[in-house]
Amino acid sequence: MKCLSLLALLACTLCAQDAVIRIDPSRRAPRPVPRTIFGTFLEPIGNSIYNGLWAQILENPSFEGG
Repeated sequence: MKCLSLLALLACTLCAQDAVIRIDPSRRAPRPVPRTIFGTFLEPIGNSIYNGLWAQILENPSFEGG
Protein backbone atom coordinates (compact mmCIF):
# COMPACT_ATOMS: atom_id res chain seq x y z
CA MET A 1 0.00 0.00 0.00
CA LYS A 2 2.86 2.37 0.82
CA CYS A 3 4.43 1.68 -2.56
CA LEU A 4 1.17 2.47 -4.36
CA SER A 5 0.77 5.74 -2.42
CA LEU A 6 4.34 6.74 -3.22
CA LEU A 7 3.83 5.92 -6.88
CA ALA A 8 0.66 8.07 -6.99
CA LEU A 9 2.47 10.96 -5.29
CA LEU A 10 5.37 10.77 -7.74
CA ALA A 11 2.97 10.67 -10.69
CA CYS A 12 1.27 13.85 -9.47
CA THR A 13 4.55 15.71 -9.05
CA LEU A 14 5.77 14.70 -12.50
CA CYS A 15 2.59 16.05 -14.14
CA ALA A 16 2.62 19.36 -12.24
CA GLN A 17 3.15 22.52 -14.28
CA ASP A 18 3.84 26.11 -13.31
CA ALA A 19 0.96 28.54 -13.73
CA VAL A 20 1.60 31.46 -16.08
CA ILE A 21 -0.50 34.64 -16.08
CA ARG A 22 0.05 37.17 -18.84
CA ILE A 23 -1.29 40.70 -18.43
CA ASP A 24 -1.52 43.02 -21.42
CA PRO A 25 -2.37 46.55 -20.18
CA SER A 26 -2.82 47.82 -23.74
CA ARG A 27 -5.73 45.45 -24.35
CA ARG A 28 -9.12 46.87 -23.40
CA ALA A 29 -11.92 45.02 -21.64
CA PRO A 30 -14.70 43.72 -23.92
CA ARG A 31 -17.26 45.80 -21.98
CA PRO A 32 -16.65 49.06 -20.11
CA VAL A 33 -16.56 48.85 -16.32
CA PRO A 34 -19.34 51.03 -14.82
CA ARG A 35 -18.11 54.06 -12.86
CA THR A 36 -20.73 53.29 -10.19
CA ILE A 37 -18.73 50.27 -9.01
CA PHE A 38 -16.59 51.45 -6.13
CA GLY A 39 -15.97 50.76 -2.46
CA THR A 40 -14.77 47.74 -0.56
CA PHE A 41 -15.58 44.09 -0.90
CA LEU A 42 -18.37 42.90 1.38
CA GLU A 43 -19.10 39.23 1.98
CA PRO A 44 -22.59 38.00 2.91
CA ILE A 45 -21.49 36.80 6.34
CA GLY A 46 -23.93 37.16 9.22
CA ASN A 47 -26.71 38.66 7.05
CA SER A 48 -24.75 41.92 6.71
CA ILE A 49 -25.83 42.29 3.08
CA TYR A 50 -29.37 40.96 3.29
CA ASN A 51 -30.50 43.01 6.30
CA GLY A 52 -28.17 45.98 5.91
CA LEU A 53 -25.22 47.15 7.98
CA TRP A 54 -26.62 48.34 11.28
CA ALA A 55 -25.11 48.61 14.74
CA GLN A 56 -28.12 46.67 16.02
CA ILE A 57 -26.82 43.50 14.40
CA LEU A 58 -23.85 43.55 16.74
CA GLU A 59 -24.02 41.35 19.81
CA ASN A 60 -22.99 44.31 21.96
CA PRO A 61 -24.17 47.50 20.17
CA SER A 62 -22.97 49.77 22.99
CA PHE A 63 -19.30 48.81 22.34
CA GLU A 64 -18.77 48.47 26.10
CA GLY A 65 -16.83 45.63 27.67
CA GLY A 66 -18.95 43.02 29.22
